[in-house]
Amino acid sequence: MASTVDELDLYEKYLALSDKLKIAEEDKTKWVCDKVATALAARDKQIELEKERREHELKILTLRQTVSHTDNAESAGLSEKPSKKPRFPMFNALIQDIDVYLDNFSRHPTASKWPQREWPSILFNLLQGEALTVLLSLSDADRECYEKVRDALLRYGNCTISGFNKKFRSSAPLESENFETFVNRVKRYFDRWIGLANVSTFEQLVFLMLKEQIYSSCSDELAKYLKDRKPTSLEHMKDLANAFTEASPHVHLSMKKPTCYRCGKYGHIKKQCRVPEHALKQPATKPRRERSASNVSRSNRNAARESNFQNKQGSSREFSNVAVASAFDAGEDTVTLTVSRCCLFCRWCPV
Repeated sequence: MASTVDELDLYEKYLALSDKLKIAEEDKTKWVCDKVATALAARDKQIELEKERREHELKILTLRQTVSHTDNAESAGLSEKPSKKPRFPMFNALIQDIDVYLDNFSRHPTASKWPQREWPSILFNLLQGEALTVLLSLSDADRECYEKVRDALLRYGNCTISGFNKKFRSSAPLESENFETFVNRVKRYFDRWIGLANVSTFEQLVFLMLKEQIYSSCSDELAKYLKDRKPTSLEHMKDLANAFTEASPHVHLSMKKPTCYRCGKYGHIKKQCRVPEHALKQPATKPRRERSASNVSRSNRNAARESNFQNKQGSSREFSNVAVASAFDAGEDTVTLTVSRCCLFCRWCPV
C-alpha cells in the first residue's frame, strides 16, 4: 500500500513539473512515466545498498561477539593462562606496512605463550578498513588458520616478490623520516625481495637482478611469457625468448610501440594495418618532425631573399628572419608576401 502511495505522489509531482516545463500533451504521459520509473529504480537501488550495508555490519558484530565469548570462556576455564590478551595497537594502513605489522604482532602472542590457533581471533580485533574486509572474505575454515590469514593479508599489501621489487626500486625519503630510517626501510624491502625469491648465493642474486632488469626492459608480451614459465637460468631464458620470437614474429621485443604510417595509430606497422580504406581520413604520411636548426636557417635565408626582392619593388616594409610565402604574377609590377610565422627572437611581433 505504501509503495502505491509513493508512486502516486511521484506521479503527481512529475505531472505538476511537466506543466511548469510546458511539455506537449502527447509527450507528457511518456515523460512522466519515465521519470517515475527512474525515481523508483533509484529508490530500490538505495534500499538494496542499505540492506547490504546492514547485513555486513551485522556479520561483523556477530563475529566480534563470537570471538569475545570464546575468549571469556577460555580465560575463565583455564586459570594457568593470563587473564588478558596481549595489548597491541590497531592496524593503520596509512602509516604502517602490513608485513611489518604482522611481524611485530607475532612477537606478542609468542612471548605470552598463546597457542597459534588463537592468533586469528586476536588479530581480527586489531584490523580495520580493507584489511578487515580481506579477512571477512575468507571461509570459516581459512579464517581459523593463522598461516592462511597471514598469506591473505600479505597479498592484500602486495608483499610479494614483484611487490617488494617495485617498493625497493621506487622508494623515496618521506617527509616524516630521517635518512637512517629511509636506509633501513630500503634495506628491508631488499631483504624481503631476495628472501621471497629464495636467494642465498651471489650467483642467484646476479641472476635475480638480471632477470628483473630484462623483465622491465622488454615488451609486456615477452615479459609475461617469461614470467609464466619461470626460467631457472639465463640460458633457459634465452631459449624461451627465442621460442617466443619464432611463435610470434610480429611482436616486438622492445617496449617501444611501433607506429603505423598508414592510419597513424600505435601498436602495429603498415604491413599489419587492418583499417579499411574508407576509414582513412588522409593518405599515409610519416609523423612530422620538429623543425631543426638547418630548416630554420633555410627558412630565414628564403625570407631574406623575398625581403630583398620586395625592397627592390619599392615596398615600404622590410622582413628579416621571417618565414614567408610569395605569390608573383608575371603581368604585374608587384609581388605579394604572406608572413607564415613570426620572427624567431622578436617578442613584440604578433604571431
